[in-house]
Amino acid sequence: MSKGLEKRLSRVEQQLAERTEKPIVCNCRYRTNFHNADCLDALLKQMPRVCPLHGFRQLGFLMWAPKWYRLWREDNRFCPCPPHPWRSFVLNGLHTWEGNQAAREACRKLPPDDHRNFREDNRTTDAETQYYEARQQWLEKMARPEERRRLELKRRKMNGKRARKHVG
Repeated sequence: MSKGLEKRLSRVEQQLAERTEKPIVCNCRYRTNFHNADCLDALLKQMPRVCPLHGFRQLGFLMWAPKWYRLWREDNRFCPCPPHPWRSFVLNGLHTWEGNQAAREACRKLPPDDHRNFREDNRTTDAETQYYEARQQWLEKMARPEERRRLELKRRKMNGKRARKHVG
């Protein structure tokens, strides 16, 4: 092949590669766990809020979890709660009988909960949840009409793929 033909062919291949659509991966969830209102506040403020597929990242059902319960791996770094022996043991990865016994013993030695004002914590959690839901609705409403159509088509496409996956 001549040098000029090779250059033109490589330029056409480059343009074709740039035009092909890269796969869009959704990072939404079905559930987000939190330990208390402070933990929920930290999660909502620090975690990524954008989904490449939907625009606004759906966090799913916001669910309270006890302080010894671990959160999603990516959320643990945002959690402001003090370390708990059992949660640390579960997250450690090296699960030995000795480690299990040490974590249980450390849990027994913990002082009882200070029983924070649960009503105040619940009010704060409700306010955080309402703010999150209002922001999500506003962002969906403010999307341009062509963007809404594109997102709706992608959602239908994803739902169709999920339905076929579960049927087969």
